[in-house]
Amino acid sequence: IGKDGPQFNLTKLETCNIAARLARWAQEMPDTSAMIEMRSGFRRTFNELERESNRLASGMIQSGMQPGERVLLMVPYGIDFVTLTFAMFKAGLIPVLIDPGLGKKNVLKCIQQVQPQGMIAIPLVHAIKKFLPGTFKSIQHSVTVGKRWFWGGNTLNKLRDLGKADFEMAAMKEDHPAAILFTSGSTGPAKGVLYNHGIFNHQVRILQEQFDIQSGEIDLPTFPLFGLFGSGLGMTSIIPDMDATQPARVDPQNIIRPINEYKITSSFGSPALWDTVSKYCLEKNIQLPSLKRIIMAGAPVSGELLQRFET
Repeated sequence: IGKDGPQFNLTKLETCNIAARLARWAQEMPDTSAMIEMRSGFRRTFNELERESNRLASGMIQSGMQPGERVLLMVPYGIDFVTLTFAMFKAGLIPVLIDPGLGKKNVLKCIQQVQPQGMIAIPLVHAIKKFLPGTFKSIQHSVTVGKRWFWGGNTLNKLRDLGKADFEMAAMKEDHPAAILFTSGSTGPAKGVLYNHGIFNHQVRILQEQFDIQSGEIDLPTFPLFGLFGSGLGMTSIIPDMDATQPARVDPQNIIRPINEYKITSSFGSPALWDTVSKYCLEKNIQLPSLKRIIMAGAPVSGELLQRFET
């Protein structure tokens, strides 16, 4: 068993499903907050996140979605985003994640490229689907996160009503598809990259080992994928009040305030975000003593930016 510990239910380890990592923390520290949204103040414990994602996974299958189907997920980064993604992992569905920061034209091209069978999205996306049916012609299952207007399909609340919290997650092998993530398009046209469950599990292990990440830490993930990794690593994720598609335009106080309020120890963010925040901190003589680890990716990290953290 190794690092998974003797108290974890052994039957959960028989699958490589990345969602099994969430099940571990729901068992070991059920009442610990898994996620807290700064904008809404809403929070969810590991046990609540586990049960809610189970219920939604069950509801997805009950509504007619089939394991192996590609499902476009277009909801803002936050608790619903993370819960729905884990639910799809558990149901054996393949979430398709496209950065809306690519722009409308490129996002539509990505959707045409991947041809998803399902879509879980906010009302605005469903409205666009009605007016651009050709782009979304592959969609067979639609779920609205929010108020459903003049289109059909289920709502998120309907999935909850259909589902059961004791849903047994799909057994996955390492090479089974887990998700399709689209590249940023910064070096050419955005491309869909297929990740399997083995890759995600390996990435989580590497992050834990290389950066000495410990369960129980408080994390500030400013990018959706790292919100998922945080839950898999047993960290409490504080979701900042910001537009994740425009990190350079973040209000520095919306990063600094939660770091100091929750004594955050770890954060992931783009160099553009930390360039903005670090300049503000130097200008205002602000220190962040609890923060011991910052992981940056997505663009080159300049020497000037690194020097600011040594000042």
